Amino acid sequence: MLALAEQRFPGGVAVPRADDPAAAVAETKRLLREEAPIIYGAAFLHDGFLATIDILLQQRGRWFAYLLRPSTRIKEHQLVDAALHDAVLRGAGLAVDEWCLLLLNPQYVRQGHLSPEELFSETRVAKRLKPMAGQVRPRMQMLKRMAARDRARSAAGEAPYQRPSGGRGSEVPLPSGPLELIVDKPALRAFLEGLQYPLYFMDFESYQEAIPEWDGHWPFRQLPFGYSVHRIEAPGAEPQHEAFVAPTNREPTASFGEALLRATGNSGTVLVYNRDSEQLTLEQLKSDHPRWQEAITALTARLVDLMLPFSQKLVEIPGIGNKLSLKYVLPALVPDMSYALLAIGSGDHANQAYNALRASSDPEFIDATRKDLLEYCELDTLAMVRILERLYELAKEG
Repeated sequence: MLALAEQRFPGGVAVPRADDPAAAVAETKRLLREEAPIIYGAAFLHDGFLATIDILLQQRGRWFAYLLRPSTRIKEHQLVDAALHDAVLRGAGLAVDEWCLLLLNPQYVRQGHLSPEELFSETRVAKRLKPMAGQVRPRMQMLKRMAARDRARSAAGEAPYQRPSGGRGSEVPLPSGPLELIVDKPALRAFLEGLQYPLYFMDFESYQEAIPEWDGHWPFRQLPFGYSVHRIEAPGAEPQHEAFVAPTNREPTASFGEALLRATGNSGTVLVYNRDSEQLTLEQLKSDHPRWQEAITALTARLVDLMLPFSQKLVEIPGIGNKLSLKYVLPALVPDMSYALLAIGSGDHANQAYNALRASSDPEFIDATRKDLLEYCELDTLAMVRILERLYELAKEG
């Protein structure tokens, strides 16, 4: 991404981004003395803080500092970060006239070669940094104290603190013992009677790329790469499973859509959990591949959201409150099922795993990661199968 941003400001001189901050700072000073008009990776040191500026531009005697950030909109922490950079540069002797955040343009749609001029958008934020001036010094002192604690722990042989990963793979803390259930049986039976066999249980996995890799794509577009489908042909029949992970060497939506339409047939209810995500993906598939418009419209019409019995209070689980995601509802209704033992335990982990798969050339790693992804996808829809079985039981009990 940085190389593309630099193409937006051609003709600059790069400060080597090495592990030697002192050398980078010295090189930056040399380039400033020589009045280099554009510097990539300019480095400044003040009061123990090192600040690196992605693009430093001098124009008509004024300095413009650009910070590249992989997002499509300004976030508060980015402004705080820019204010800290400004304090370091001023302390090092360079007063910047304008600070700019270089973000990704959400309106950019790739067609052919990437266009750095259109891909990035710049927002001037110097005026927004001024009210933060009083916050900068206390924040710098806090960062110093945190760094000192980390050094002390390291010297004592303690591992630095790492935030534990979350997601479905983490165990959800639930009250001990069976959870109370409040069931509106007539309404639940009406919901269940509306389901038509064969039943399909469907879940998608997707990933995002900051820089659009394919024509027709935009920054951070959600790209489906895998699905899981369980099919139950008739009441009492064993569920049959099919899962798919797209090849990593080409645009994934074509192979994804073709396989999905085969897997979901032409009739029967298609159950999803929280419909919005799958429906958005299907709508985008129609736009990408107009030849499937009729088939995808028909598939969308068959969707039924398995979250509805819970969101519409046909089944209430007071012990989980308003937390109706699958990771809360599943252990409440089917306590013997868990994501905890899987190598991939959440949608975010699946996203990361697929991106790692795309970047790898190690056959052993590729095979193991594809296996992990397929296992995760399968458990998502098997969880829906078990929840529906439990709903049938609740509708009959008593």
